[in-house]
Amino acid sequence: MGDSVHFDYQHQQSVTIISGADAFANLRRYCEQRQGADLKILVLTTQGHQQRGSLQPLLEQVNPHPVTVVDNIQPNPDIDALDTLIAALSPHGFNVVVGFGGGSVLDAAKIIACAIEGTSKRPLHQRFRANETASITRSCSLISVPTTAGSGAEVTPFATVWDDAKKRKYSLTGAAVAPDAALLDARLTLSLPAFETLYSGLDALSHSMESLWNTNRTPISEAYSRQAFRLIVQALPDVLANPADTHSRAMMQQASLLAGLAIATTRTAVAHSMSYPLTSHYHVPHGIACSYTLPGVLQVLKQDSEGQLAELLHDLYEPAMQLLAQLPIMAELENYVKWPQIEALLPEMDVKQRSGNFVMPVDAAIMQRILAETHAFYNER
Repeated sequence: MGDSVHFDYQHQQSVTIISGADAFANLRRYCEQRQGADLKILVLTTQGHQQRGSLQPLLEQVNPHPVTVVDNIQPNPDIDALDTLIAALSPHGFNVVVGFGGGSVLDAAKIIACAIEGTSKRPLHQRFRANETASITRSCSLISVPTTAGSGAEVTPFATVWDDAKKRKYSLTGAAVAPDAALLDARLTLSLPAFETLYSGLDALSHSMESLWNTNRTPISEAYSRQAFRLIVQALPDVLANPADTHSRAMMQQASLLAGLAIATTRTAVAHSMSYPLTSHYHVPHGIACSYTLPGVLQVLKQDSEGQLAELLHDLYEPAMQLLAQLPIMAELENYVKWPQIEALLPEMDVKQRSGNFVMPVDAAIMQRILAETHAFYNER
């Protein structure tokens, strides 16, 4: 860090982080202290976790309180599907919501926890499609249990909502959206298949880099970002080569957490802005969509690097390019979309809420350069 870091900032971290093999040990007491002795617990997850019995250690810790498990949360939660689920859950009076899964599950848990109490009677699809920005409140407790190492959603104050009908992406944001506690046990990531390990790892990598080349970075967010980046460069190849390596899995989980803490301050930038149309139109998994342009962004920054941009790149460029070169990013991307289709989406890629955070002014020409440099990088592999 040097002259490029802003020293006028505020930092708040409200999420209690409990990491390790005993992360669930005090869950019941924690919830009882916040909600009293009469707990009604809702757990949101996927069928895979339910079938594998991954939930069992958590369920044992909250016994004898009643628990309702909803295990049909889908990737990239759709706004209309969430409205249907919220309407079904709202009458039950849940006072604890637990998200147990990857980023999509954690985002769904955040949204549902803020909606089931009925502070706004309007369904999500009406509020978001009308760009309603009413403040978000929540009185139930919200616990996040990440089972992937990527999104950092366990500690961020925002959640992504996808609109399949309108081909759009929305973001629910506010202090109430941040979980009260995040429980981390790296053993939960051991069952991830190779493609999910790669996608989630790329998501964390993108967060670590996007929070660095960001106008909102602070000394604290930069420390989170750089440590996350160092852990990912070391651990992601090891995890992909040896999925049973619990230590490397734990390193990736900590990297995801740190990168999540970073973007909680900075939000993301141009690589994420350019990713959204790919997911909206072609259902490209977020980890691939938000990382495929990283080589192009690095090249554009290097070509224009002087002053603070050079400082950002001095210990980032070479290890990042080496890591990106050895990962099958383009092969995975082409399972969903071809390059001409990507180029055709250029007019939709400039989402100012994200591209405006980039350290360079973003326009169509810059994004075209990023795409061109990205294409050249992969063609050389």
